[in-house]
Amino acid sequence: MVRRYLGKLPPSLLGEVIANLRAGVVLQNVDGTILACNPSAPIVLHMTADELLGRSALDPAWRALDENAEPMSGQAHPTMVSLRTGKVLEGIVMAVRGGNDELVWLQVDCYPTELPEGPAVLGVFTDITAVRAREMELRGTVEVLQRALLPEAFPLKPWLVADGRYQAPTGTIAAGGDFYDLFEIDGGRSGFFIGDVCGHGVTATSTMALARYTLRGVGHAVESPVEVLERLNEALLRGGVDEYCTAVYGVATRAGDGGADVVLAVGGHPLPVLLPHDGPPREVGEHGTLLGFPNIPPHHTDVEVHLRPGDQLLLYTDGLLECPEPRATVDDMLARLLSTVPAPRVAPSQDHSARPLHGSGSGPISPSATGTHHAAPAAADASGMVTSVPGTPPATAPSPWSAPTSPAGPGEDPTGTDTGGRWTPGRS
Repeated sequence: MVRRYLGKLPPSLLGEVIANLRAGVVLQNVDGTILACNPSAPIVLHMTADELLGRSALDPAWRALDENAEPMSGQAHPTMVSLRTGKVLEGIVMAVRGGNDELVWLQVDCYPTELPEGPAVLGVFTDITAVRAREMELRGTVEVLQRALLPEAFPLKPWLVADGRYQAPTGTIAAGGDFYDLFEIDGGRSGFFIGDVCGHGVTATSTMALARYTLRGVGHAVESPVEVLERLNEALLRGGVDEYCTAVYGVATRAGDGGADVVLAVGGHPLPVLLPHDGPPREVGEHGTLLGFPNIPPHHTDVEVHLRPGDQLLLYTDGLLECPEPRATVDDMLARLLSTVPAPRVAPSQDHSARPLHGSGSGPISPSATGTHHAAPAAADASGMVTSVPGTPPATAPSPWSAPTSPAGPGEDPTGTDTGGRWTPGRS
């Protein structure tokens, strides 16, 4: 915005306007040295003009901090990045230490230019401390509302247990949009779901509430998961909300062999992962269309899956698969996903909304057994929920299905009873 405004001014007025801007403006040469600044720059940056002029962004005494209030190296400073790449950068958030060592939050816009002696950059610094404080306060309110929409405990059933985790995003002032739940329909059936609203903040939280209560309400009245998702799709479109969402909805029915018969449908969401007690994991379900997205005819499919005693069904949001390593392999992503499985095949704990996601390790997302990746970033929120049938199957009990020795094709049934697709690690 600053660039568009200044670019329309005649050269004779440009210097006068910059001198009177409330934002701090500095001119740096190719090595990052500040050659000139307007009167507002010392005020915004909490330094004197003498301290600014002649100083380089590479000076370690600069004490610049990134968006997470972590130390920022000189080479990572927005003006240096703009100088190095020759690209315009706008809306970068960083901080400096002001009086009494308090954080001063800044929005930085960088515009490469040319001086007779070579490349330079114009850096515009706007104090957003008050704005960020209000946004952080709003985020706190939104997070309270969001956690109120997550279950504190799941119903205890001798034939079906569940556990879940939610990890809020970091490095952003916007609360996330994940939701999940398991609820009793009647004595022999339970409904369950997980979903992710595309968006953040108050509007996303209201969409979460609409989705959660629609799924629970319609789930008591309608048997088919497909119909439940399509009712949610209609509610989102009718509600006039801007956000769409993804979801998995399923119904588990107590089976005669001590297991559970599950029927589920997927709306634009990563497919659930079946974790047999005696076989390799694989995805189940069929991909369906997003929910609440206008002008897309809904297409969803009911898929049947049988859970034997000792089996688990993992539902998750795509935040679990976000990986900082650009060369992460499919096996890395699979290991990351499976490392988040909470408390396998045990009775559910009583508090799900206040804990971070934990697997077998100590961090929010534990590293794999091979140690090939680090903890997942938490720039996005992440959720995982496991439903499982307690116990182990009797030795003489016939298996409703068994893992094939060679992978089946998508949708193929190796035994004639399971309609899920082939396990494809890391696909979402």
